[in-house]
Amino acid sequence: MKACLGALCITLLLATAGGLSFATPAPALTGLGGGLHFQSPQPFGWSIGEVAFKDADNLWATVLNNHTANLAHSSDKGTTWRFVDLGLTPGTSIVGLTFTDPKHARAIARWVDGKGVDRIGILRSNDGGATWRMRPIAAASFKHLGQAFLSARTTFIVGREFDKRRRTWRTRLLRTSNDGASWKRTRIRCKFPFDFAAPDARHLWFLDSDTSKIWTSSNGGANWTVRTLPLSGTSGSAYEINELQAPRRRVAWVNVTRQQQPYNLVMRTTDGGKHWRKAATYPDYTENGLEALSAREVWLSVADSSQCDASSYVSHTVDGGRTWTRTFVGPRSLGVSDVGPDGTLYSFGRGMGRSTDNGRHWTRLIPDGYEYWLGDVTPTDAGDLWAVGWATPFSPGIYGDFDGEAGVVYRCGDGVRWKQQEIDEGAVLTSVDFAGSAGWIAGLEGRVRHTADGGTNWQELTAGTSRDIYDIQALDAESAIAVADDRQLGRYVIMRTADAGASWATHPMDSPRDLLKRVSILGPSHVLVAGTRLLPTGKRGLLLESTDGGVTWSQRLLQSCTRTVRDMTFIDDSRGWILASTGMMEDRKSYTNYGTQLLRTADGGVSWQTVSLGQVSETGLYAVAFGDPSNGWLFGDKVLKTSDGGLTWRDTGAFLPSAALGQMFGGPVLRAAATVGGNLWAVGADQTIISTVGTAEDVNPPLTTDDGDRLWHNTAVTTRLYASDPGGSGVASTHYRLDGGEWQPITPAGVTVQAPSDHSADGEHRIEYRSTDLAGNTEFVELCSVHIDTRQPVALAGGRVRVRTGKLTRLPFKVTDEQPCGRRGTVTFTILKPNGTVAKRFTRTEQPLNADVVVAYRCRLAPGSYTYEVTARDAAANPQSSSGQGSLTVLR
Repeated sequence: MKACLGALCITLLLATAGGLSFATPAPALTGLGGGLHFQSPQPFGWSIGEVAFKDADNLWATVLNNHTANLAHSSDKGTTWRFVDLGLTPGTSIVGLTFTDPKHARAIARWVDGKGVDRIGILRSNDGGATWRMRPIAAASFKHLGQAFLSARTTFIVGREFDKRRRTWRTRLLRTSNDGASWKRTRIRCKFPFDFAAPDARHLWFLDSDTSKIWTSSNGGANWTVRTLPLSGTSGSAYEINELQAPRRRVAWVNVTRQQQPYNLVMRTTDGGKHWRKAATYPDYTENGLEALSAREVWLSVADSSQCDASSYVSHTVDGGRTWTRTFVGPRSLGVSDVGPDGTLYSFGRGMGRSTDNGRHWTRLIPDGYEYWLGDVTPTDAGDLWAVGWATPFSPGIYGDFDGEAGVVYRCGDGVRWKQQEIDEGAVLTSVDFAGSAGWIAGLEGRVRHTADGGTNWQELTAGTSRDIYDIQALDAESAIAVADDRQLGRYVIMRTADAGASWATHPMDSPRDLLKRVSILGPSHVLVAGTRLLPTGKRGLLLESTDGGVTWSQRLLQSCTRTVRDMTFIDDSRGWILASTGMMEDRKSYTNYGTQLLRTADGGVSWQTVSLGQVSETGLYAVAFGDPSNGWLFGDKVLKTSDGGLTWRDTGAFLPSAALGQMFGGPVLRAAATVGGNLWAVGADQTIISTVGTAEDVNPPLTTDDGDRLWHNTAVTTRLYASDPGGSGVASTHYRLDGGEWQPITPAGVTVQAPSDHSADGEHRIEYRSTDLAGNTEFVELCSVHIDTRQPVALAGGRVRVRTGKLTRLPFKVTDEQPCGRRGTVTFTILKPNGTVAKRFTRTEQPLNADVVVAYRCRLAPGSYTYEVTARDAAANPQSSSGQGSLTVLR
């Protein structure tokens, strides 16, 4: 018995156009957790951000999922991929993914914390990508703009930081030489840095996007030189530098757009930016890209995305731009985004392509848009799976609309591999069902297909072009029941055929406010149709029943169902379920009404009981399927599972592709499912097909991370652990031990380190943790540290200071803090007039503790006698127990 209908999924199309060679790769089965595997006909459906090469075969990519970036790994040059869920905070992005060597990988992670403050951290792997850990960077309100990973230990980060005192944003350069354990901060007098590059630790480059000037440094950022491109006859605002790349310490390439007499050009410098030479000129296309490999070799990609038939090309030079080899690659072509260690060209973004012949031919590994969606999936008695949907350049399935351009049909014969069928589809297809070797396909505009030989041959029929058919179910080889929206009548109808679709009898609904959704066949003559009635007082579930094969119908309202009916399924002629939900976009005036309801019957639909789900998704669930009387699933923007016939449900934790799309647009991700012999297949929006059938054995250990900040604290600290399983079998357990104690299971509350006032817990505390998956793989022990310091420092001043007004002086001080404590603190200097009023106050951060220190101060006070007071806070924010005072005499 088919479980449900109405879903969407993108797939691959075998085609050749404009010199491009498209090929369907082997399925990439990715574990999603909860015993589910990603099984789409293409590797994955996430938007690709960046690609990094561990070696010529092993590629790592950042992929956007649930508005949160994660990683995917390919070991066959991008043909198949395995998704890696890092368990990051929702909303996290990953940029700058880099392998500094085959063992060490680094990237920048950006997110907003619970207080609305921008945070960044370094995502690290020291074992070639097998495991990843996060090291947060303590930089409040730091807006990251660029980075350069030079080695496993040396990193530069450039960005903008808010100066609270002056109420303005300032550019900062952060540098670490110990893998982020500590950072040196340098101010740069640049308004808005862009395209930061660091060929080595001394030579730095970036653009000022406000002025289109280039900044260079040859001493690691201590000093900067501003360069202007020699574009004669134009003012600074008449051109814009789109891109800067610096493959060598004194070599840089830029991509420039002229605003007057528009055209684009590529320029190169080999002397640190003193002199520039034009290397290429090309028309003003809407998209272009530069990939500089050395001082002499560059790839240039040019495309006009505003015109589908515009010529696009890649150009290649190996002599610094004196000569170029241009290769036209046709409309909507792939440009060169990156070049592998073996010279293989890659293009990525919304999709991915690969070329091994310098751009003349491309293999489309992942399509570049949301073009193919599936609307329904069903099994046959022969063991095949069929799915139907539509092709569209947009993403209507997320909204729940059917606004495609043409139908598509897919068939799967082995439970794993899906192949598009050569059928004259016509309009959008929404439903498919089989009874023995007889099958039906239906869609909008009354389109109907019928097969009598298991799908080898299909006959095209029509049921009236004004009827949009949303569900069709087969009674037998000649008979079928369908529900449709008849636009000519202005209401929904139930349709019945007994002659293989040659003619149709209709049963219109009494009211145009009756919406029909699903058909279930309980027996040769017993049929149920479920839908929704819109009443002035709200929604109610609507159930229609026929006991004579659809000739006559009775109806009744399900008063306990107050949301929109989405799906109905029966495991036999007695036991069935109705799923109803309301999304935020559907019920904008009553945001408290969204959610999900599940109703259950054990007497063939005579009576229904509401089932408690325990937890529901934000936008509601959309599809229900049962593999046997005990095991069932609910689908939407999450997957719920039952093992007791639907009495209780649990979240499987399956990490779904683009789950946030459902939350944003009010439609769930997974919307249709079918079961065969206890196995499950579900399809949905954003290129999604998932299944309980997987061919890849789970040999990878889980990945566990923590949210520790590695800072010093003077109050209790709670550290939480987050475990995921890239191998796909699911996390079985997570254990931890504190300060070398006994291993114990983690609780949702996390691990808390207390900070008693008697200072007995002061010092470093080590939290070791590890997880084991359901396949028995255990990860290596991970470690984070919590630092407690409850003692107050003591601030001391350094005697008498004399200075002439307008001159630079040095104020000596010392802050002592009993160990254990942080090595640095914040010191505030307050200069007081003889009457005790404040003449000047300033603060210095990151000052050494337990050391004699002087701070430089340019005195602009009037001549006279003053005192200066030193106060301090240590790394744990403990204030000083006593302050220090010194004298300051200002001379004329």
